[in-house]
Amino acid sequence: MLADTPGRRSPHTWCSIRNRRRGNDNHHRDILRHRRSDEFSSGVDPMSAPVRHRLTDMQPAQQAGILCNDPKFQRFAAVRSGLPDHKFNASAAGEYLRGVCQITSRTILNTSKPAQAQFAALRTEFDAWSGRIAPQR
Repeated sequence: MLADTPGRRSPHTWCSIRNRRRGNDNHHRDILRHRRSDEFSSGVDPMSAPVRHRLTDMQPAQQAGILCNDPKFQRFAAVRSGLPDHKFNASAAGEYLRGVCQITSRTILNTSKPAQAQFAALRTEFDAWSGRIAPQR
């Protein structure tokens, strides 16, 4: 039975109605039973969810891409560019990053040692600016 179908109720709703009639307010067991059966009947193992990697374990180019999509970094890039009342979008933040690292493409970060050093310094400055680490004295 589909919950999205008009006029039909989800199994969770039926459990609630049945348990209220019985006078049982604790119907979580039935809801869990339905959820478990739904998970396994869909063929998706809940234990095989994608693993999240730490940012520091990723390639520098991938780190830069994620960083450019961070609203805090976009604000940081705007402030550093002399526009304190603005916030950049992801492409403007990427342009700022490429300018600071003196590269034409973020993929160059994976192979260029000077660009990697610039990127590491930029990340440290951003982390200090955002309060993730204590500012340098």
